Amino acid sequence: MGPSGGQGNVASIAARLEAVSGPLRGKVFPLIDAEISIGRDPSNYVSLLDSLVSRRHCVIRKEADGFRLVDLESRNNTFVSGVPVRERVLAPGDQIRVGNSVLVFQGAGGDTSTAHASLQLDAAPTPAAATVVLRKEDAVYLQPPRPDGLPATPGTVRDLNLLLDFSRSLNSVRGLAALQEKALDAVLAAVPADRAAILLTEDGGEGFSSITGRDRRLGPNQPIHASQTILNSVLKDNVTVLSTDVQSDDAYRD
Repeated sequence: MGPSGGQGNVASIAARLEAVSGPLRGKVFPLIDAEISIGRDPSNYVSLLDSLVSRRHCVIRKEADGFRLVDLESRNNTFVSGVPVRERVLAPGDQIRVGNSVLVFQGAGGDTSTAHASLQLDAAPTPAAATVVLRKEDAVYLQPPRPDGLPATPGTVRDLNLLLDFSRSLNSVRGLAALQEKALDAVLAAVPADRAAILLTEDGGEGFSSITGRDRRLGPNQPIHASQTILNSVLKDNVTVLSTDVQSDDAYRD
């Protein structure tokens, strides 16, 4: 197998892997050969310098009707859209996590409608006003039922209808990517935000195992800009941080 590296501009008709996180983020790997390997050894087509990755971690084989991923009994498993797999026929948009890297599979034909967004962490101050930290115990809808119920305000009725619609839609959802898209629909319907993103992590892992974002005006797959400080606070303290002007709050300036 050829070494990873010189994959710059790729013909749009080629099936490919797009690295969205990890040491090779931004690289594109065309799936031209009958079989390509992924692993820590430099001889792999996709070579990942990562102690969590086995020397030969997994392979992707071209078949008559698509591409099949096969895990090579790796130490830390190969994940497709958050699920550990031994074998899996890949679908466009599937996220393949190997160690700390996430590679998105794109089928032939150049359709990137199911591509996943890239994450850009901002250490510098970002535009922001008042900041509110919401903990689980403060969330109205996570509290035990109250004898007098929730106040029947227009906002409460709208929020409950959104939750009801979202719960109903889950019955028709198959797969992590589709679930994330439904969740983004609900978030943008409930919150007057310009952009929304879902970043998934796993215990013991570094980085994000899945990144999905949406821009209300531009649509899906736009680069996601996020404050590193706010992300650290959310992940460490398990809280929600609401802010329209991070720069004015000294706690979240970086």
